[in-house]
Amino acid sequence: MPVKAGPERPNLPEILENPEDASRCLDIVRSHHPDGDGIVPFLEEQLLEVPDPDRALRNLVQLAESSGLPAERESLFRFLVLFGSSQYLSGILLRNPDFARWLGRFGSLTDRRSREDFAQELARFHFTASGSDDGTILRKFKDREYLRIGLRDYLYFTEVGDTTEELSDLADVLLDKSLVLTQQDLIRSFGIPQFYDPQGRLAEARFTVISLGKLGGRELNYSSDIDLLFLYSHDGETSGQLGNPGTQISNRDWFTRLGEGILEKLACVSEAGRVFRVDMDLRPGGRDGELVQSLSAVQSYYQVWSRGWERQALLKARRSAGDGELGQKFLAAISGLIYRPSADPAFAAEVASIQERMAERLAETQKEERDLKHGWGGIRELELSLQALQLIHGGQDPWLREGNSLRALHRLSDRQLISTEQHEALAR
Repeated sequence: MPVKAGPERPNLPEILENPEDASRCLDIVRSHHPDGDGIVPFLEEQLLEVPDPDRALRNLVQLAESSGLPAERESLFRFLVLFGSSQYLSGILLRNPDFARWLGRFGSLTDRRSREDFAQELARFHFTASGSDDGTILRKFKDREYLRIGLRDYLYFTEVGDTTEELSDLADVLLDKSLVLTQQDLIRSFGIPQFYDPQGRLAEARFTVISLGKLGGRELNYSSDIDLLFLYSHDGETSGQLGNPGTQISNRDWFTRLGEGILEKLACVSEAGRVFRVDMDLRPGGRDGELVQSLSAVQSYYQVWSRGWERQALLKARRSAGDGELGQKFLAAISGLIYRPSADPAFAAEVASIQERMAERLAETQKEERDLKHGWGGIRELELSLQALQLIHGGQDPWLREGNSLRALHRLSDRQLISTEQHEALAR
C-alpha cells in the first residue's frame, strides 16, 4: 500500500469536491467496518493515492451497504484503488459480491496469467457455474479477470504492453471456449464436417478464427471491439447422426452455424451485457460477404479483389482460436500479398488519402483537437504511419513483419527507419 511522503502532501479535504458529503460517507463506512473509528485514518491516507477519491468513497459506501466490507486492510486498499480508478470496473465489482470476496482474498498480483493459465481457470469456472448459460459464464469470467488485470495495471505491477497482451490472451481463450461449446452441440446434431482428400479418403474439415485489429496485434484494451474472420478448410458434407441420413448437411451450412453460435455466445446483448462487441466488417466482401468462407475463396478474394486498406488490415492478422494448421496456411498464403517484393509508391499515397479522409470527418464534428484516437497526431495516424513503413520495406526485410505496434516501433528503429528519439517519443 504505497503512501507518498513529504511536506507537499495535501490533506484529504483539500482534494475533495464535497468534503461534507465525504464526511457523511466516512461515517457510513465506519459503521459497517469491524474496526469502526480505527479504519478512518487508514481510509483518509489511502484516498489521497487514488485518481478520484470522491468517487472511490461513494463506491465504497455502496459496497458497504450492499454486501459489507472486508476486515483486512489489504482487501480494502484494493477496492479503493479500483473504485477511484475506473467506474466501469467498479460497476463489475459492485454487481458481483462474490468477485469482491475473490479479489480480496486473491494472493500476489505481481504475476501475469498465460493463455494456458486462463484456459485452466476458465475450465474450473465453467464447471462451478454450470447452471448458467454459456454466454453468461463467459461474460462473468471475463469480468472477473478484468478486475484482477485492472488492479495489476493501476498498481503498476505491469507495463502497458504486458497488460494489453494479457487482455488479448484472455480474449483468445474466451473465443476458443465459445467455439468448442458450439462445435460440441453441432456434432451431436449433424455429425462431423468431412471432405475427400486427394487419396480419396474421408477426412475432417477444419475451422479457424483469425483476429485482426487490436486483438490481432495482441494490444487489446478494456473496451476494444474484436475484429474477426471465420475460415473453414474444405467444402463437403457432415457425417450426420448414425442411422439418420436426414441429419447430413453441407460443410458450409455447418460452419456457418458454428460462426453464428460463436457470435451468439460472445456478442449477443443480455440484461447483464455481453462478452465482446464483435466486428466482422473486415471479412472479404465486408458486411455483404459470407459470414464464414472457405480458405480457397478467401485466398482468391485477396489475390484478385482486395484493396490497399484491406491488405493493410491483414498486417495484424493472427490465429486466435480453432485449428492451428489451417490458421498457419492462411497466414502463409497472405504473406506475399501483404508484403510486396518491391516498394509500391501508390500505397503510400493511399495511406495519405486515408489520413485526409479521417481529418475531414473529424473537422465536421469539430473534435479534431480532442480526439486522441482519430485526431491529428493521434493513435490511428501513428498506426497508419507505422504500417505504411512496414508494408513499404517489409517485402525486403521480414524482420519488420510485426503486428504489435510497440514491437513494430522497436523494429523500425532497429533498422533505422525511424530515429531513436522518434521511437522513444512515439512509444510513450
